[in-house]
Amino acid sequence: LFNTNNPDAQDLEKTKPVVNIESVKIIDQENGKENAFDNVPVNLEINYSHKHISIAYKGIFYRDPENILYQYRLKGVDSLFSLPTKLNHVEYTALQPGSYIFEVRAVTPNGITSIIKKISIKINPAFYQTILFDIMLFVFVISIAVIIQFTLHNRKNKKKLLLETIKHEEQVKVRQQTAEDFHDDIGNKLTRIVMLADVLDRKMKGQDEQKELRSEEHT
Repeated sequence: LFNTNNPDAQDLEKTKPVVNIESVKIIDQENGKENAFDNVPVNLEINYSHKHISIAYKGIFYRDPENILYQYRLKGVDSLFSLPTKLNHVEYTALQPGSYIFEVRAVTPNGITSIIKKISIKINPAFYQTILFDIMLFVFVISIAVIIQFTLHNRKNKKKLLLETIKHEEQVKVRQQTAEDFHDDIGNKLTRIVMLADVLDRKMKGQDEQKELRSEEHT
């Protein structure tokens, strides 16, 4: 870690801490399967379902190795580094899709900090979180609305057509009944006229016979 042939370099290394990221583990939230990287990646890309991330780091400080502290932050979530802590690992369990940068540094009790070590993390969204899914959902909702509107309109037209059919049938029935009543009425009147004519004809014949008898009597 430092040049043993250069005393100034040795003193510089002893006064300044060093930190390294030792491991990164990805835990699948659905089945609990753990995936540890043999070599710590500089750029990490994972799917949304693998959103449980565990990062371990270790610092070196020769003058006071027992009291070395750490500060970390996840850019995209944290704007400032955390307070100094002896905790040498951190876990993130609810990260949303997006791009992040994890940064960590070692800190001595008197406030001397190491060079920052970092990892870029990209979490790809699940399908239902993509723009394509939103577009498909929008099209689906619009399609359902159109189908419902078409169904209601079609049902309204069928109801209207049924009412018009019933109305037409009632009108036909009324016309037929009127025609039948009119026909029956005309028939009754004609029958009555025929009967009256027959009666009148009989009376006329009776009167003619009486006249003839009177004429014969006078002669």
